[in-house]
Amino acid sequence: MESVPTLLLGVWREVSRHSGITTFAATLTKMITRRMPLKQLVILRIDQKQSRLETVAFTSAISEEKLPADLIDWPARDTERLLRWCRRGEIQRSRVPSHSKHIAFAGLPPSLDGEVIACPLDGEHGTYGLLFLQISSTHRFSTEQERLCLELLEPCAVALDNDHRLRELQALREAAEADKRSLLIRLGREDLSAPIIGADQGLRSVMERVGLVARSDVPVLLFGETGSGKEVIARAI
Repeated sequence: MESVPTLLLGVWREVSRHSGITTFAATLTKMITRRMPLKQLVILRIDQKQSRLETVAFTSAISEEKLPADLIDWPARDTERLLRWCRRGEIQRSRVPSHSKHIAFAGLPPSLDGEVIACPLDGEHGTYGLLFLQISSTHRFSTEQERLCLELLEPCAVALDNDHRLRELQALREAAEADKRSLLIRLGREDLSAPIIGADQGLRSVMERVGLVARSDVPVLLFGETGSGKEVIARAI
């Protein structure tokens, strides 16, 4: 059995890959199964604006069962209590049915029942969530396993944070694509490769200057002046 430091190093290595939370959860399940008789692992994200819990990852160590994405509406008052618990960083252990009203265990997927540990995830960039670990019904969490759960709080919170930012980037990318399609429709074009009117005549010098910086990642600012001394300058800033 590998040592806890070695295990945590592997977990942090997986976090540094900035993979999606589903991939991270699957890898994490394989890693910690070597340390405890893990049955299922579930990660929920707390949506503060909508006051709800979102199931973002589910893995089973004993089957190929998949849990569909789920959204659980949550009263605003209870959401605040849940966030306060997350900020305290206290894990909670219980052997209760999933309909329990206990703050950390309310909202558990129906398949999670019995010996469960709830771990609060508090990301540095305002992302909060819950990590649930369920072990075999014939076992109990040992003190060593509880300490391991505490060690997993930070890397799991970072992984959830990374996933949330990946989702935001994807949403921005999709919005940009939608704007581009709308612009092309307004211009009557099918794509951006269509020639620019005037590129071979009045705008030729401008296009040559733009070409000097087009291959770089620096922002480009175009200035235009009208009148007898009309001039257009492409400038990198």
